[in-house]
Amino acid sequence: MKGILGRKLGMSQVFDPETGTVTPVTVIEAGPCPVVQVKTVESDGYEAVQLAFGAVAERKVTKAERGHLAKAGAEPHRHLVEFRGASGLAAGESVTVEAFAPGDRVKVSGITIGKGYQGTIKRHGFTRGPVSHGSHNIRKPGSIGASATPSRVMKGVRMSGRMGGTHETVRAELNAARAGTRGTKSRGLVAGGRSKPWRQKGTGRARQGTTRAPHWTGGGVAFAPGMRSFEVKVNRKARRAAFRGALSQHAANGTIALLDASGFDAPSTRQAAELLSGFAERPTVVVVTDEEEALAKSFRNLARVLVTAPGELEVAAVLWARSLVVSEAALPLVLARAGAAPAEEVDA
Repeated sequence: MKGILGRKLGMSQVFDPETGTVTPVTVIEAGPCPVVQVKTVESDGYEAVQLAFGAVAERKVTKAERGHLAKAGAEPHRHLVEFRGASGLAAGESVTVEAFAPGDRVKVSGITIGKGYQGTIKRHGFTRGPVSHGSHNIRKPGSIGASATPSRVMKGVRMSGRMGGTHETVRAELNAARAGTRGTKSRGLVAGGRSKPWRQKGTGRARQGTTRAPHWTGGGVAFAPGMRSFEVKVNRKARRAAFRGALSQHAANGTIALLDASGFDAPSTRQAAELLSGFAERPTVVVVTDEEEALAKSFRNLARVLVTAPGELEVAAVLWARSLVVSEAALPLVLARAGAAPAEEVDA
């Protein structure tokens, strides 16, 4: 697999003199990238090549990194990135853009630009306040909690902070699968009626409004902390682009296979293990439909094998897997989710 490291310099435009259309283009400084290390199945258990990018002063890298780079005869560099798969390169060589030809389709993956310290409107999509009649709450975040009780800010409150500088799609999927650590019921969540436990006057007891009040046994908690949400919003186009890029990486490495479910009349873990032993390098993700129950039961008990449905296949799982196995029935649904073509067109 061919690969190279680069740095985004900016944006530009390309005009077509015949049609007059304008195509936005991204200007990237790519390479040169010295080959620092070549990993093999015999020594490391898998094939990969490690490239360096971004020459820096010697004082800006650690002593261990200097020694690692010196083995390949490379100068100190800021970034070290590994590309999986056979490359045909040797340590000490250099990768430049000459390895690619005009018209080649490439997958670009990177870290979003760091936007620095941002407010709640840009970071979380908050709505601004009124801008007339002497309002002083135009872009302020608003209340972040109570004062006397509990005298602190609860975890998970969306506030201003550092924004950008992450792999957005993978981070959003991993955060969505992460659950809050604890939660407490407020007076609106506990069982009990809303009526008074006794009449207002004439009983000789203090007035009570409801048995769900915090000072009653079994009542709710005042200012109860809720479950923390770790969700991060990513646009649909960005999700689909990341999903297509992860699938194309498996296609380029030759680590994706199509599975015929007709060979599994009944669940057979032994048959599934024999099938993967001849092709797949684990961990492996097997994608099957809900109707292919025998196929799912055959693979689900294997070590380091994840069985999932097309609708639940995530970018993080595709990147985690060394190999990807998709059933013939699940392939149209996977392509439709990636935005390649609607499921009806693929079936036709």
